Amino acid sequence: LKGHRNPPERHDFWELIFVKQGGLIIENENKEQKLVKEGYAIFHSPMEYHCHIGSPDLDSEIYVFSFTCSSEHISFENLVLRLNSENAELLQKIILSIRLSGIVVDPTIPENLKARLKSYSELLLTGIWEQVNYEINIENHYQKKYNDIVYTLQQNVFKNLSVKDISRLCSMSESNVKKIFHMYSDIGVMSYFNDLKLTEAKKMLLQGMPVGVVSSMLAFSSQNYFTVFFKSKTGMSPKHYAAAAKK
Repeated sequence: LKGHRNPPERHDFWELIFVKQGGLIIENENKEQKLVKEGYAIFHSPMEYHCHIGSPDLDSEIYVFSFTCSSEHISFENLVLRLNSENAELLQKIILSIRLSGIVVDPTIPENLKARLKSYSELLLTGIWEQVNYEINIENHYQKKYNDIVYTLQQNVFKNLSVKDISRLCSMSESNVKKIFHMYSDIGVMSYFNDLKLTEAKKMLLQGMPVGVVSSMLAFSSQNYFTVFFKSKTGMSPKHYAAAAKK
């Protein structure tokens, strides 16, 4: 399949494309391309325009499965995912069943093989749908935890908190606080907390508050430490920042 290009197509059934090896480029009606990597599956919905292009650099092994789905509660539209081990094993059973039979799957397929493939296919599609919903639930769970951490930091910006304090306030372990925060932010939880403090410090300085008062209100250990912190973030001391803002 290396570099091979199939003619563009539309059809009135669902299609599951599984990339067992290499990669596959999917081109849409606007000539936009998406690379589907090894181990991933992509679904085409009925009447969706698509064109398959083999990776120009890789020898690829691709499997295409067609099916119909009339359920109002299940949709695979715009779905691209890496199959978990259970679903990958089911798909492999389908491939193996066809290979061992040594036949092309068509209306003359033997009834015993047809029944087996139907059972495997239904289990696979149900398994994929369960995988998608499980991953969505996990994502929602972590997103909520992250939001809880951010809210806790915002509510306690005038306090001196450590990661241990934050984890206690969020009813989480320190390791989970760090892990979940890094899932949604490109900086650490304490860096984020310090950025919140910096934002509040700027507001108070622009309101004319003395540096010592700002330092104390934001729970810095000393005015000198606050000055060093502020200068490291802004390139100027708190006094110079306030003076520059008035010009």
